[in-house]
Amino acid sequence: MALIRSYFHTYNRIVPLFDEDDFMHRFAELDMDQIRADAAFWTATNVMCAIALRQQNLSYFADSPNNPDREAWEYLDTALDKAVELTIRGSNDLLAIQALVGMAIFLQTAPDAHAASTLLAAANRLLLQNGLHIQKDEQLLGQSGSEAFRLMVQRNRVFWIAFNLDHDLATRLERPPLIHEDDIGADLPLLYPEDELGCISSVDNSTKINYLRARSHLALIENRIHRRLMSARAKRQTALERGAAINELEAELSIWKASYLDLSATLDYLATHRALWTYMEIMDLLIAVFRWRERL
Repeated sequence: MALIRSYFHTYNRIVPLFDEDDFMHRFAELDMDQIRADAAFWTATNVMCAIALRQQNLSYFADSPNNPDREAWEYLDTALDKAVELTIRGSNDLLAIQALVGMAIFLQTAPDAHAASTLLAAANRLLLQNGLHIQKDEQLLGQSGSEAFRLMVQRNRVFWIAFNLDHDLATRLERPPLIHEDDIGADLPLLYPEDELGCISSVDNSTKINYLRARSHLALIENRIHRRLMSARAKRQTALERGAAINELEAELSIWKASYLDLSATLDYLATHRALWTYMEIMDLLIAVFRWRERL
């Protein structure tokens, strides 16, 4: 339980893959045998523990005797035991999708990103099957107003986290993204979420950015860059058409950067106060912008 709470108080505050209230309520209703028997819930529990330990690992040197990375991998291995079951059987349980995305998040830092890509592909299949890429009121029938809104926000966040990871892995593996903008009917994450999940603040709260929204906005631009410059169809463009596309996409990147002027300031605050796990998330975002500017 300590690791689960650590997960919700660290990584999940920036990348809100799971809903803490929903998870804790479900956890309280089940005994350990029931938790182990529920493939999605058992997998999600182990994924949270693995990611929580991975965050702790950032504070240790690789050869430190207290380095928790080995224990993190043990939790991940336990989660992987259920991955095939979640993938083959399919599921209408949002938790199954979250668990698969969580495993992909953990594995994305491995030297070979193909394992993460395979798990994310399975998650994306379930994601599309369950309509997380679109927003329709009828999907929430039977829910009270507040419950329906919370579920809508949770589904929206899970979609965008998966979409963002898809583009990170697509760039790394030099392959097309699995989800395309033309198929998306979901709004960007809320700009001002009441729970402030997905947002990053400086220690004195003088500087704040909505990290999840910024990253999702950037992933949409990455999607357009692939479609207009890197796809098989794009390679058949004339030099004039390609030049026009480059100018338009570079303008989009400039607008994106101007929309998040506090990004560098927030990074400085976090570096000073050693919030390493948050620091690395923002560094990834800034590097992504630089990488695409170089390609253009």
